[in-house]
Amino acid sequence: MKFHCPGLPHTVTSPEYNACAFTQKVLKLCKGLTRAGHEVIHYGHEDSAVECTRHVSVSFNRDLEAAYGSYDWRKEFFRHDTNDVAYRNFSDRCNAELRLSKAPGDFLLIPFGFGHERIAKANQDLFVVESGIGYPWVLPREVARWKVFESYAVRNAVHGGDRVSRANNDDYEVVIPNYFEADDFGPVSPSKGYVLYLGRITRAKGIHIVIEACQRAGKRLLIAGQGDLSKEYSGGLEGVEVLGYADRETRQKLMREAECLMIPSQYIEPFGGVAVEAMMSGTPVVTSDTGAFTEWVVQGRNGYRCRTMGQYVWALNNVQLLDRWLIRLFAIRNFSLEAVIPQFIEYFQTIADTREGAGWYEPHKAGRLAIGSLSFSALYEND
Repeated sequence: MKFHCPGLPHTVTSPEYNACAFTQKVLKLCKGLTRAGHEVIHYGHEDSAVECTRHVSVSFNRDLEAAYGSYDWRKEFFRHDTNDVAYRNFSDRCNAELRLSKAPGDFLLIPFGFGHERIAKANQDLFVVESGIGYPWVLPREVARWKVFESYAVRNAVHGGDRVSRANNDDYEVVIPNYFEADDFGPVSPSKGYVLYLGRITRAKGIHIVIEACQRAGKRLLIAGQGDLSKEYSGGLEGVEVLGYADRETRQKLMREAECLMIPSQYIEPFGGVAVEAMMSGTPVVTSDTGAFTEWVVQGRNGYRCRTMGQYVWALNNVQLLDRWLIRLFAIRNFSLEAVIPQFIEYFQTIADTREGAGWYEPHKAGRLAIGSLSFSALYEND
């Protein structure tokens, strides 16, 4: 199969941009599909560092400077507007390049929804797939017929009560979890006794809950990520160390040596990839009991889901009971590229079958279904 994969117009598709989950999804999906033997053309910034069949530069430093000026995205949240000059230039150049390289039956993978709408609308002769929905507003079905959600939580939230009250399910709107390079994390190490918060520093992610819970539990807390804590929290910071943005190596070391990672998101978390990254490192997680966390935080095995301050404090004082080696193994089995890319390939094949085969009635070709099914008990089986 042949895939056309635009990056994000306001970032660079490279490991350095680890603060942007959507950028990292482009990076890793290109890598996984390329390693699986497919033709992958990436369209993105001139400085992109992505494993693919061919890279095409459609974004340049002058575009980012014209749209956003000079700012440090490591400290501030990313600036972007889907109608700004960087987005318009990116879309126009990408469409021009696509006219030269696309063919019937190719796939166009758009990971940022409305941010890629101009590209999607101009290439309706391709299979247009929203390939990693972790946002609340999806493109209309006539623009992007095929949809991949990060979790059942975000799929159900996007559709709301409509699919509860009416029988209008679409079997081609699927859930495939986010995916990670297992070798980027580990090895499993003894903790150094601190709690880690890593991510956007905002009350939406529960930073205020993290600080108070750690202080009540008498735990040392390290905070790393984009944002200004003084704008989100006005209380005391006893036992708290604010590190700022963590680059790739620092991020991995912080997660590997933490006693646990805490991320009590106060909204329906579409996925929460940093928690899986922590588990890839063998580090347990303490989360809220909402969103995607309910799908893969297995209570008392790889972390704890909490609802009250009392529960958060208890969890922080009991994470040392969890087996760090089994936590890493669970994450690898369920969220590594090797585990997830076959799910994408199987889904893309079902889409191709609507053009070349019997569609929904096409016989299943693989020896087993690649559709994921999380199971912690499988760690104890000799499979």
